[in-house]
Amino acid sequence: MSAARQDLLDKTIAYVAAHGLSDLSLRELAAGIGTSHRMLIYHFGNREGLLAAIVATIEAQQRTALELLAVDASSPREVITAQWAQLSDPALAPYVMLFFEVLALALQRRPRAARAPCAAALRWSPRSRRADLHGFRSGR
Repeated sequence: MSAARQDLLDKTIAYVAAHGLSDLSLRELAAGIGTSHRMLIYHFGNREGLLAAIVATIEAQQRTALELLAVDASSPREVITAQWAQLSDPALAPYVMLFFEVLALALQRRPRAARAPCAAALRWSPRSRRADLHGFRSGR
């Protein structure tokens, strides 16, 4: 991912976490993050591409967080309890709500476009699978 695309994505996630996304046009979003809607289209293709990038980014962050929790946990219960503590932290609430808002928008408005964000949200990477199996299959 290019530095410019990553910068736009980071700014977008911060902006929509604070302001919501459901009624936001690409032009409004672009104005809010200090760019043009054409730059968003150039880097993400369209609104659905941007939605998919948001979901993939938040999902990857959560998978990494879960992997880190699994390393130090002594049992599956400990992993889930620590994850719940993270996800229920008020500082993270806007991002948790954003994740579900983006998924809901993708499913409600454009079923074909929902495939990419939903696939990203449901994908299990080999690293995540190892972390999951490390704690859960071994009964730790």
